[in-house]
Amino acid sequence: EAVASGDYDAVVVTEMVELRDALRDHASARYLALWAAAAQAANPQARVYLYETWHHLDDPAGWDTRLAEDFGGLWKDRLLHPALARSEVPIHLIPAGQVMAAFDAKLRSGDGIGGLRGISDLFATTPDGVQDTIHLNDLGAYLVALTHYAVLYHRDPTGLPTALMRADGTPATVPPPQAAGVMQQTVWKVVTGHPETGVAA
Repeated sequence: EAVASGDYDAVVVTEMVELRDALRDHASARYLALWAAAAQAANPQARVYLYETWHHLDDPAGWDTRLAEDFGGLWKDRLLHPALARSEVPIHLIPAGQVMAAFDAKLRSGDGIGGLRGISDLFATTPDGVQDTIHLNDLGAYLVALTHYAVLYHRDPTGLPTALMRADGTPATVPPPQAAGVMQQTVWKVVTGHPETGVAA
């Protein structure tokens, strides 16, 4: 109903984790093309985006390995490109998983950044302190929000505010200033480095 209303000038869709299962069982490329067609039928100016996500931190194949391999092999070759072949509507990519992988590489290349030591620092923990392997905390949400901003608005996120509010109106955890700067720079480098985003450097 929301898409059919024509009220939206950008429609962002994604696919479930585990992506391999979705591609095997749910005709993902076909339905991506159908969503794109529905969005444009309701609003000819609507832009359509495929949001690349990530895997569980404890994926047996390795979190970073899956991000590297699945981006081309699954997200592009088996989902985005087949959908584009079925559709007359342009579909661009929001590469959140690739941004997370690039930021993780920066964290691991030294002694961390601004007190952040590894990618798990961007993931939530349960109330009893157990690591959540798939859901983000405020810091991870900030990184992904920067990625959406850069792709949707074609703007470098460098210098954007870091003190934000959660949906419930409470203050979100603020990323350390050094880490926030590296996040913003990483987002722009990744987003402008993949032509599928539609964002030129």
